[in-house]
Amino acid sequence: MPNNLITLAMDGNISAPQESIRSPEGSEFSRANAMELANLTRIAYSDYENFESFDQDKPLLVEGATINVDEKMEDDTIARYQILSPTLNTDPKDRGKYSYDVLGIFEYVSYTPFVFSLNPLKFLNFLREIRKPNISRFGFIAKREHEGEILIFVVFRGTREGFEWFNNSQIHQIGFLSEKGNDPEKNPMKVHWGFHKIYTKYRPGPFLGLRKWFKPPNAIFVGLSDFYIWLIDTIQTRLGNPEPSSYPSLKQVVERVVGGELEKYRREEKKSQVFVTGHSLGGALAVISTLHIDQEICKKKVFSSPILYSFASPRVGNQVFAREFPKNSYRIFNTEDLVANVPSSVLAVRGVEMTNGNYPFGRRIIDFFSAGLSNQVYEHVGIPVCFTYQTGAISSNHNMNVTYCSVLNSVSSVS
Repeated sequence: MPNNLITLAMDGNISAPQESIRSPEGSEFSRANAMELANLTRIAYSDYENFESFDQDKPLLVEGATINVDEKMEDDTIARYQILSPTLNTDPKDRGKYSYDVLGIFEYVSYTPFVFSLNPLKFLNFLREIRKPNISRFGFIAKREHEGEILIFVVFRGTREGFEWFNNSQIHQIGFLSEKGNDPEKNPMKVHWGFHKIYTKYRPGPFLGLRKWFKPPNAIFVGLSDFYIWLIDTIQTRLGNPEPSSYPSLKQVVERVVGGELEKYRREEKKSQVFVTGHSLGGALAVISTLHIDQEICKKKVFSSPILYSFASPRVGNQVFAREFPKNSYRIFNTEDLVANVPSSVLAVRGVEMTNGNYPFGRRIIDFFSAGLSNQVYEHVGIPVCFTYQTGAISSNHNMNVTYCSVLNSVSSVS
């Protein structure tokens, strides 16, 4: 099998500004690390596009393969990379300065609601459409060696599918790493319901919503959305099609691969370090994954905490979640990027310093129509590393290629 060369195309012709990136003094933020992780995130996006194209000539990442890139991985926005087949005997001298061994692939199974389709035929042929579960790529786990230390990279892409926008909108909170058998409301560490669902595949199901069913409209929406997924999963089972349960969750892949690798290197007495990264929705998944790795793998086995470099990440959890987060984490964002400022940190309008007046009655109305969202608090995590670049368009302010990677590549200083 020949080596496969992939080109990463830039989106548009927007020129990046010559700006400095502002980072707090005394932090260990590394522009080189940020550039490398940003480029790995771009490879995750590229792998998704290749997977969705169904083009047999476009190679995909697989466990055991090697990602081979040139010497500019940490100094430039890469234009090309190669996937070396695991069955191909490659001369070590042909491997680039940065050669990553692929350890695991993130895949997610969903059944996109027909309401996202603009094709009326799909609406009319709904039962036919739900026979086709949607399997999408969300990123990968890879490793490379650097000066005797094994570096493990957990990489997530951002929003691409309709169901992902649906989950992005589910901003009500659920207990961190909730699963069957425990009460998702008892854990004081709360995270975004939709992000948590993608990472863990945990859906409380339609019947958990009975406690909230006759409560505010948003709670009914939650119950109906989970009922919809439950119904389609049931139909898929009857039709003999893959269920979400037949594919490991992102969380399970992380536990198997990262946990296994760290344990192996401990036995071999090798130094190791985990980096987690992602852009947009991928940044949110990276945030959840970082605390998951820290609490469930590293602290239990006395490994060093993972290091997070997120790009344009929305807020993910509440104050309790933020307090538990590893300190060596960095949140890279454009101050003009809308996505980096959602969900709102709070929805409550009036604080304790304001007179009550008739507010209790008004608050009850707000609580009813927001399903309690006005009581939720969201807080960013990680040391803020920011730049200001206004392109005049929401998508461009947020774009990984034309804005984030270009700024990282063009800056002359980190202040």
